[in-house]
Amino acid sequence: MTESLNIKLKNVFLKLQNIQIFKNLNFDFSSNGVSIILGANGSGKTLLTKAIVGLIDLDKGEVIKNETLEIGYAPQKIVFLRRNVYENLAYPLKVKGENGQKIKKKINKLMDEFGVENKKFLSARNLSAGNSQYISFIRSIVADPKILILDEPCSNLDDNFRIKVEDYVKKYKKKKK
Repeated sequence: MTESLNIKLKNVFLKLQNIQIFKNLNFDFSSNGVSIILGANGSGKTLLTKAIVGLIDLDKGEVIKNETLEIGYAPQKIVFLRRNVYENLAYPLKVKGENGQKIKKKINKLMDEFGVENKKFLSARNLSAGNSQYISFIRSIVADPKILILDEPCSNLDDNFRIKVEDYVKKYKKKKK
């Protein structure tokens, strides 16, 4: 794998409920750009993203990636810890081994930047669909990953939040070049 290549799909076969969704799929995701997976509803986009991040096994083939590759993932179906928004945002940083003060500073900065500081102590599981999607996006970027995998990141978002997500992705792309 070359240095600029972060993820490679090699001869991927994936079935969903005995229906072949992907057959001998080969693709390289490069680190110097943005890749978008487009397709009709039910075409397997979510299935593919889950396979890339390792949430499901392939029927055949392989996903090749550097083991230390840091991936930020915002799934279509959001799963939160049974904690408040702040603790859900802190979790990826704790896993990464960052200390308490650094975590607090980073989360407060992001919450302020994205205009959600008023949601800090709300239960993450009781948020509206749009707020859940937005907080999930923020959680995917909090640890400054090398790659972002976003599954329907703007679904359920109002125009204000959608614009902030789109602007961040544009800045992220420029920063990672």
